[in-house]
Amino acid sequence: MARRKPTPSKKKFSNRPLAGLSKLPLAPPETRHSKKDPAPQKRLEEDDDGRLFAEAVAGAKPLEGHSNRLPPAPKPGIRIAKSVERQETEEVMEALRDLVDGQSAFSIHHTDEAIEGAVEGLDAGIVSRLRAGEYSVQDHLDLHGLTRDQARETVELFIRRARLQGKRCVLIIHGRGLGSANRMPVLKNALVAWFTRRAMRKNILAFTTARNCDGGAGAVYVLLRKNKPRRA
Repeated sequence: MARRKPTPSKKKFSNRPLAGLSKLPLAPPETRHSKKDPAPQKRLEEDDDGRLFAEAVAGAKPLEGHSNRLPPAPKPGIRIAKSVERQETEEVMEALRDLVDGQSAFSIHHTDEAIEGAVEGLDAGIVSRLRAGEYSVQDHLDLHGLTRDQARETVELFIRRARLQGKRCVLIIHGRGLGSANRMPVLKNALVAWFTRRAMRKNILAFTTARNCDGGAGAVYVLLRKNKPRRA
């Protein structure tokens, strides 16, 4: 009788590749934070900064008589007014320095209503004729609506151009200053300083307040020097 071959036993297949992970040691606690979470390091830096600042100011005391409040900013109008006043003062002082140094060649007469100036040694009859309006006005300039800086540049260009054109007498309308602050004739007073400065006095012989028919206290006649003939 033939023997029967033993039947092989059927074993259950099992595949668990991650089963051994539970036996691996865990990472230290300080390495578990994600790179996207720098909060602990940032807090440490802030603590260090605060500690360093506290050590730096330790023992400091506030100055006596000083307030922690900042002074209020000045109003724009006040600042502009002080700037114009400072500029006028500087120009007057420069004109006075020229007089003391003997560099100013003008004799100035100034009243509340009229201004008048002439080169030292100029014939008094020429000034009288200019004051009386006997010189024909060949050109005029109106300064209404211009700022102080604009007026100065315009006057310098006007005087220089008029002399180059061979004109002798011109009229500059500066206004009475009734619309300015404190009703002061700002441009009228400024003209006296400008006429006596080196840039313009080399072109001017005399100036005087105009007659009423030409503007009165709001205008001034300017007598220009003659152009020297050019050599051939």
